Amino acid sequence: MSKRTDNSQAFLKSVRPLENNLQEEEYVAKFYASPTFQKSGDKWYQIETATTTPVAFASQTKLTLLDHVKEFFGQPVLADTFYSGVGDGYVYISNVSTWAAAHDASIGSYAYPALTYAYVGAAYININDNPRYTINKIFLPFDTSAIPNNATVIDGTLRVYISGAILDTNTDSLDYLNIVQTNQPDSATLTTADYNNCGATTTPATGATAIDISNINPAGLVYVTFTLDSTGRGWIAKSGEPSSCGAIAGFTCLGIREGHDIENATTYTRVSQVQISTSEETAGAGGTDQDPLLTVTYIEIAPDVLKIDGGTLKIDGGTLKIN
Repeated sequence: MSKRTDNSQAFLKSVRPLENNLQEEEYVAKFYASPTFQKSGDKWYQIETATTTPVAFASQTKLTLLDHVKEFFGQPVLADTFYSGVGDGYVYISNVSTWAAAHDASIGSYAYPALTYAYVGAAYININDNPRYTINKIFLPFDTSAIPNNATVIDGTLRVYISGAILDTNTDSLDYLNIVQTNQPDSATLTTADYNNCGATTTPATGATAIDISNINPAGLVYVTFTLDSTGRGWIAKSGEPSSCGAIAGFTCLGIREGHDIENATTYTRVSQVQISTSEETAGAGGTDQDPLLTVTYIEIAPDVLKIDGGTLKIDGGTLKIN
């Protein structure tokens, strides 16, 4: 041990006595390319290294009491992705003579839950002094029941693929898209009766940063991303939590509406309309390359009971007590 250095070890191989109480010692040494040992006082300790992930490191190393408390209140950040499923699509009303009748209707003209595309938008057409209004609303249910019930959602995004040319002759600052929470009675299908189940009819709560249609590639064939705000993140249904769109727990029920429709502002200048792909689109090797995609980032709070030397950890009024 006395001959050890921070990058070598010495082992006594043989001893040969000499005169005057002297002896000849033969050693074998091992040398390392980098410091491998650390001396503390009169003791040497070996330095061990490994390649791991931050999550694995935190769970596999022995933690201090303070670290245990931190682990109790905060866990590694995780992220899951979810594709919309059966029941996504759109409902719309068309060929209505007044904006109020189109906007405030409870029943739509058509419902399409099984097409490879869906439309969202508001349109006004006047032919021979015969005005006609059309409003389209998109429904996107996601099975998010894989998110643990004890998780805290800290971020979320919704990506949709623009699969067709964009019509945008409304340029009055209301030609935008935003996310709402839907409440259709069945997440697996759509009917014309769901027309008024895409958020509140007038000024529904929105859950993301709005996207201006004029900023989307007019040729389509591109993904756009909605970033969920605190309201939108609050709509994420975790394992066992009730859904707003049916009896099956753990379904997150999102919809997309156009700005004139959201704000109940009559459009007199033609069309603001966008086409997106739905879950029925089978592009890509896995058949999901163009599907609506919800990404949720969360922290899972572990329910483990902390024990220290066979005792229990209590937190009482901010004071840490060990019994």
